[in-house]
Amino acid sequence: MHRLVLPLLLTVACNRAPRTDTFVPLDVDTDADTDADTDSDTDTDSDTDSDTDSDTDTDTDLDCWLDADGDGYGDPNISVSCSESVSSLDNSDCSDDDPSIHPAQIERCDPDGRDNDCNPGTIDAGLITRGTLDLNYASLDTALADPSASILYVCGGATTTDNRFPISSSISRSVTLRGISSSPVVGLPVLYGTTDLLLQMEPHATLDTLVRIRGFDIDGESSNSCLKAGRIDLELDDVHLHHCDGQQGAAVFCVECGLDVENSSFRENHTDNGGGAIYAGDTLGPVQLTDVAFTTNTSDGDGGALLLRDGLGLTADNVSFEDNEAAHGGAIQAEGQV
Repeated sequence: MHRLVLPLLLTVACNRAPRTDTFVPLDVDTDADTDADTDSDTDTDSDTDSDTDSDTDTDTDLDCWLDADGDGYGDPNISVSCSESVSSLDNSDCSDDDPSIHPAQIERCDPDGRDNDCNPGTIDAGLITRGTLDLNYASLDTALADPSASILYVCGGATTTDNRFPISSSISRSVTLRGISSSPVVGLPVLYGTTDLLLQMEPHATLDTLVRIRGFDIDGESSNSCLKAGRIDLELDDVHLHHCDGQQGAAVFCVECGLDVENSSFRENHTDNGGGAIYAGDTLGPVQLTDVAFTTNTSDGDGGALLLRDGLGLTADNVSFEDNEAAHGGAIQAEGQV
């Protein structure tokens, strides 16, 4: 007897549910241009990554320089890590111990001769600078009109032409005016007049005003009185007054003031009435002269070099008089209580 065996496998295959394939189409597979593999345009080797070869990396190939004074400019002789707080990418500082000296600074008339802007090509000659070394002035009269300027530095020029500074000022405050020679050949900066009087120091009621003038050649050009002071203390040091011309005290006219002159000279000054070089009347203390020379000063009246009137006397140390002339007292004439 024979049995009939049916192909069950065929039956099972016919009854299976339809298969859903899981392959990824080629345009979105893992090798596509937008995948995350290491060959794609957006992988971690791109130009915007953070590895040490990219354009925006954080490697340490930069050179930095010590900025000890914190002015943003480094010392070209001392390199440091760029991670240091005292580092700078700039190495053009010429004085890394002074924050006021760097390439972005403006050149000043500096009494210490420092190169403020680190550029030897810019010079101090002809500059007028406030004592705080933060402001230059266009003229001496402008500088003297600034009440914030208690000290003024004036740097002489390199030639006899630019070494001259016009002045026609009136001041009523304490101030120190210091001239600085830029050239030993040219000499001290020269002050000269544009009106009949170069510098008027106004009377001051409190008697506590001090005007110091140091390091100048003052030229009256044979037509101007030079310095006139009242009720102040006037100190002159290394000041050389010549060719001043006036009614009294052609070079220095001082009434009710203190007068102290050192290391200075008076030459070829002339007055019509008295005190060819200096007239001092009703002084607040003795006129003090130390290392002073009076040469060829003349007066049509009294005191060819010096006329003292109703003051508190004279203290003189190493003072010379030569070829001074007057109607009375070719060198010194003293009148009243002296």
